[in-house]
Amino acid sequence: MDNNGSTDLQKGLGDSALLSGLDISLILGSIDDYVLYHGPDMKILWVNRAVELSESRTAGPVIGEYCWKVWHQKNTPCHGCPAIEALQTGEMRKALVMTSDGKEWLIQGYPVKGPNGAVSGVVTINRDLTEYIRSDEELLKAKLQAELYLDLMGHDINNMHQIALGYMELARCRYTGPDPGRNEFLDKSIEVLQRSSQLIQNVRKLQKLHKGELRTAAVDVPAVLAGVQGEFEAATGRRITLNLNGHQHCYARANELLHDVFANLVGNAVKYAGERAEIIVDMDVIEENGKRCCRVIVEDNGPGIPDEAKDAVFYRIGKSTSHGMGLGLYIVKSLVEGYGGKVSVGDRVIGDHTRGARFVVMLPAAVNES
Repeated sequence: MDNNGSTDLQKGLGDSALLSGLDISLILGSIDDYVLYHGPDMKILWVNRAVELSESRTAGPVIGEYCWKVWHQKNTPCHGCPAIEALQTGEMRKALVMTSDGKEWLIQGYPVKGPNGAVSGVVTINRDLTEYIRSDEELLKAKLQAELYLDLMGHDINNMHQIALGYMELARCRYTGPDPGRNEFLDKSIEVLQRSSQLIQNVRKLQKLHKGELRTAAVDVPAVLAGVQGEFEAATGRRITLNLNGHQHCYARANELLHDVFANLVGNAVKYAGERAEIIVDMDVIEENGKRCCRVIVEDNGPGIPDEAKDAVFYRIGKSTSHGMGLGLYIVKSLVEGYGGKVSVGDRVIGDHTRGARFVVMLPAAVNES
């Protein structure tokens, strides 16, 4: 390191008591960014170790040269040079610059001012952003590719599923032969296609949720619960007990997918509780941290969820211990949190998971709604 260069830098920075006695070369030589000090004529007076070791610059001396010659092999300054702009304006300037080797750099120019406020030079800090920029580009390409696949799955493949379902249901209706097992096979095939279509719809909902395409408005939670109750009682013949505890209305900031939240919870209860299912949906209005909330509890008498698996049920992606609940509870968590609420799981009978599960959904009440 050129000692004269270091002295010039200290002069440019002024006689700061903080810098006095410190080895600037050692301090700034410890970072990977390129640090350069330019005099008022823009000639380089000092550089840190990273510049000395740089493979991006031309061979030969750096001190006393211009940066545009060292890195760009040019005899004139680069257009919009942030170092020159910082020198001229007395304010920090920055720009993205590409060097002749194809690398992209963030160049930041900081004016060095003396005690009287006059600019006596410029410190530039150069950071190689090439890999970051390329990574961002690759991520963008991957995102666009994933969206293409989702659009393909959500539209074309789903349409094929619907056509196949139509033909199979038609075949089931028309078959009147003596083989009862044939209809059973058709029913199983129809069920698989229906589950596949539901999975595609769930993925589409997640896509809309993460893209921020789902707008919210005041939604009446008891009305949604009553709709879910009627839907499952009609479809399954099971009794779903709904307790509103005197609250005919409780509005939350949500959208039409709030139905999916409770349909998923009730659907799982029906599925796992079996023929002797006892399913209770309980809604109340409570205060939490000084704010009114709609609290909905869904309980069943099914096999329950072991303690070690309770957290995993909400994180289907990347987990292998979600007890077959698919994307359903992941969507429940994503939607509820998107509404500013929270969801948790426990035991219907505290301390005994084998006697059923208890899901609690907390949704902030919409302002000025009752």
